[in-house]
Parts: sequence; C-alpha cells; structure tokens
Amino acid sequence: MTLDPGQFFGLTRGERCGPWATCYLSNASLLFGFYVSPVGFTASLPQLLAALTYIPLRQIILMAEVNRRDTLLFAQVHGEKTITSSKKQVQDKLKELCVTTENDIRPETPDLFAQLVILMKKLDATNIAEIYDDLKIPSYCLNNIQRAKTFFMDAIPMVGTEAAVRQISKFIMNTDVTGALIESWLVSLHFIPHPTKDMLTDIAKMISAVHGTKILLPLSTMMHTYCQKQSCEKDNDIANILEKLIANLGNDCTSFNDEKVLLTLRAIGNIEQTQTMIPVLEKCFSRKNNTMGIRVAAVEAYRRMPCAADRNNLLALFRNTDEDSELRLAAYLQVMKCPTDNILQQIKETLMSEEVNQVGSFVWTHLTNLRESSSPYKETVKTMLESDDLPKKFDLDQRKFSRNYEWSHYSQELNMGGMLDSNLIWSPESFFPKSLSANLSVELFGHSVNLLEIGGRAEGLDYLLESYFGPSGYFKDGTINPDEKDCSDIKMKKLEKVDRNFDKRAHGLEGAMYTRVFGNEVFYNKFEQSAPKASGSNFKILEMFLEFAKGNEISYTKSNMFLDSSLIVPTIIGLPLNLTVNGTVSVDLKGRVTFDLAKLDKKILIDGIIEPRY
Repeated sequence: MTLDPGQFFGLTRGERCGPWATCYLSNASLLFGFYVSPVGFTASLPQLLAALTYIPLRQIILMAEVNRRDTLLFAQVHGEKTITSSKKQVQDKLKELCVTTENDIRPETPDLFAQLVILMKKLDATNIAEIYDDLKIPSYCLNNIQRAKTFFMDAIPMVGTEAAVRQISKFIMNTDVTGALIESWLVSLHFIPHPTKDMLTDIAKMISAVHGTKILLPLSTMMHTYCQKQSCEKDNDIANILEKLIANLGNDCTSFNDEKVLLTLRAIGNIEQTQTMIPVLEKCFSRKNNTMGIRVAAVEAYRRMPCAADRNNLLALFRNTDEDSELRLAAYLQVMKCPTDNILQQIKETLMSEEVNQVGSFVWTHLTNLRESSSPYKETVKTMLESDDLPKKFDLDQRKFSRNYEWSHYSQELNMGGMLDSNLIWSPESFFPKSLSANLSVELFGHSVNLLEIGGRAEGLDYLLESYFGPSGYFKDGTINPDEKDCSDIKMKKLEKVDRNFDKRAHGLEGAMYTRVFGNEVFYNKFEQSAPKASGSNFKILEMFLEFAKGNEISYTKSNMFLDSSLIVPTIIGLPLNLTVNGTVSVDLKGRVTFDLAKLDKKILIDGIIEPRY
C-alpha cells in the first residue's frame, strides 16, 4: 500500500544569493502531522548549491529545440516495476526456505518469506506458472516439498501485481486450488492498493465460472478502488462488468439462485458508480414476493452512491407503514447518509405520527445520537437538528425495542478522534432481534477512516429457542424433559427425536453475516436451517480424525505479509524520499493425537500434543 503524498506538505528554505555565491537550501517535510498543532515526524534534507563557473548568456548555444513542457510537480507512478528478478532468484529463495524449515519454522523464516514476496513482485505470469509446475516435482525440494509449495502459494496473493492476479484467476478456473486457499486468495484481492484495468478484466472472466458468485465481492472492491483514481463514467470495460452484475439481478431480483442475487446486491453496494441500477434496485426491494434478505440487500446497495443519486423512493419506503419495520429502517439509514432540511422535516413528520414502536424507537435514538455526537463529520446534521424537539414517547425499553447506539470522542487539540456506533433492530413478529451491526471509525490526520464493520441478520431463531426452552421444549424449565429420564440414559434415538422436532418447528431458520474493512465488504456468508454447504471441503474433519486415529502427525503451516506500506515524498534534490515498512509472520502448528476406540460406547481416551511455532 502506498500512502497518498497529497496529504503531506513540504517546506523549502534558502538564502538569497548572487551568481557567485554559495546557497544553502533545506527541504523539510512534515510526515504524519496532526495539522492543528505542530506535532509529528519531520524529515529534513539539506542541499548545498555552489557556483562552479560562469558563462555569459550570449555564449549559450541551444543544442535542440524545446518540443515538450511539463510541470515540476512530483508525479507518483504506481504499477509494476521493471523486471529485475529472474526465475532462478525466486527458485533459490524457495530452496533456501525448503532447507531452513525442514524440521520447523525458524526465527529467520518470516524475513525469508518477505524476500520471496519482493522477488515475486518482479516476475511475469509465465515465470510464476513455471515455478508452480516445478513445485509439483518432489525432487525440487527433498523431504519438504509440501511446505515449499505452501510458501509459494501463500506468497502469490501477497504479490499484488498483474501477473499474480492473472495466475490467481487461472489457478481458480483450472481448479488447481480449492477450499480455504481459494477463500484466502479472494480476500487478498480486496487489499490490492492500485488495481489496473487488466486485473479487473482477468478477474471478471470468472463471473461465469464455478466460483463466479465468490468473485463478486473482491471484483467490486477492486472496481471501487480503480474508479477512485480513474474516470470510469465512459469506460466500456467497466460498463461491461456492470452489465454482468445487472444481468444477475434480472428484472426484479427474481431468481432460483438467491445466493447469486444476494452477493450481486452486496457487490453493488461496494461500488460507487451504480446510479444506472436504481430502477432495477427499486423493483427488487418493492417486490413483496422476494425474501426479506433480498429486499434489505437491495436497499443497502445504495450505501456508496453519491448524494446526487435519487433517494426519494427510499424515503417513500420508509414512510410506508405497511412495510416490515426492518425494511423501513434499512431505507431510513440509507436516506440519512445524505440528509437535507427537507428530508429531515419529512422524517420528523413521520416520527410524530409513527404507530410502530420498533421504528419510532430506532429513529428517535438515532436522531438523538446525531444531535449529541462529537464527530466533526456530523456537524451539518447536528446543526439541522439542534432547534427541534424530538418526541420522548419513543424513549422505550432498550431490552425490547430497536435502538441506535453511539460512542464518540474528538480532540480539537490533536484533531483526531473515534466513533463506535451500533444498530440493534427488532421485529414485531419475533421476541429475538432481527439484525445487529457495529461500526468502528476513526478521524485521523484530517481524514475519517471506517476501520471495521461487522453485522448480520437472522430469521427463525425464536423457533430454535422455543424448540429447546419453550413450554413443550426439550429443556423445559431449565431441565431435561421428565419423560426423557436421566441424562446418562439418552440414546441416539432420543437425539433424533429432538432433531425431528426441530426440523418440524424451525422451518424458517436462516440468516447471514458480513464484514466490512475500510468500507469494503470483504466477507458475506448466508446460512440456513439445512447443513452448511461445504465450500470445497474447507476443513476435512473426517480425514483429520482418520489421520489422528492412525497416530499420524498433522502439520499446518501458514505465512502472511500483513503489512506492506510505503510513503513517497518529493524532495528538492530531485529524488523522492521513500519510506517503506512491511511485516510478515510464519506459523507452524503440529499435532499428534492417539484415540482409544476399543470401547467407543462407554468412553474415548484421547492423548496428544500440539506444538505451535512462529
């Protein structure tokens, strides 16, 4: 990641001098300053200019015509550097890792892994593919080929170049990688700081592949990052990708594949340039035959649209008392991303006549928290709300009614602060909360950064609780139902009876969870009453237990470059000041367990050891 040098400034000082004098210049740059007070880290680069000779102007002969003029401002260029690493250098580094980690992970392993990633940044796609083929030969790394291959596969998503992204796409489409490795690779795509057009087109090819739904979130994040730095309004390649997303939604999100529709809507929420999709989104959240999860996701797809986008349909949805309270509150939150005097007036009018306590309680607490917030980015809406009195009739029991929670603090002296806010939404049809989200943001160095947001929604959990703890539940009155006798006599058929009872009563159990980092949704998982779908056998628990039963040792090795940042600042000497920091970690877990399965009906004896190294 390269930090934007535009958020820093430099100072140049010098003395006035004649043609035969010696001049001293000092270039000072404030790094990581707090803007209000002179606190921060400063880099100073002195320069000495001395006159060596003097040539009269009339004797100067122009050797060539000036055919191009350019600005003196420093222009930072991102992208792949000139290839200076050879395939052999990467192979040698892999063999060094192979030799040094044959027995375990050594203290120098993270540094070697970082060197491997740096070398691979300068390889093309062909060389990366050739090294992968070489690692299929056991003689490449005797006695440690699997760990050497693991180092290589862990390094590929850390590289972040066009060549690496092209190989990630190829490996996934050819099913060379499966399970958890695919998941980790796709997550890594969210954090590429400078995606290129070629990266986007390579990843977009996977939309129609087997893992097409999983690629939607990382693709949308990369598009958002790319379009922040490039103009995408008239870009045909970007338009083609957006058309593929619209095609996934159909006319009104009617589909036999709810997962594809949901992930497409979540992906649209990651992208800013999606105003053209508003007519389709409106049909999606207006169609009552769609599931509530799809309707809410269609509303949340507005979250990154600019304030110029038409949100009148969302305001009308919020004011429609015939709609579900969860859907109405989702529309309210999206409308409040761009509040105006007119919008706030309509919201207050709706609040005064609101009959649904769940809606009234949430809106009242949200507006109250906005009025009392310390965040400088909410000053505008605070000013709009200061002169208005909010009806206190919705100050209801927080244990049973929807609420917005906020904690914020801001230091004027340091010009920095933080905010933690959470939304807890109940439904009138359930005694269990319908959705929950929490968001952590910080104001730092003059910018607001949305660090982390987690949330989820669920339907049918009340049936689950009632099945076990209700009047006719299995654990009636906090004890096991009397007709089930003593716990030690529970047989398999009785457990099956519980499962059958659960299946009969909890037919509507479903939900979803999501995680957003820096505002980008990087994880979304939908679950239902039926057994979770195995995503490529992420964790082969049966095979693991079979290995344990044989007394074999299980080993797990993982390496990661969790920090790779650089700060480039222009200087008066003509060369940029480049400050780079990176951090890597390597973990090795070994386990060995012995099972005594001779008397499985009475007891199981487990004896083992776990040896972590890092």
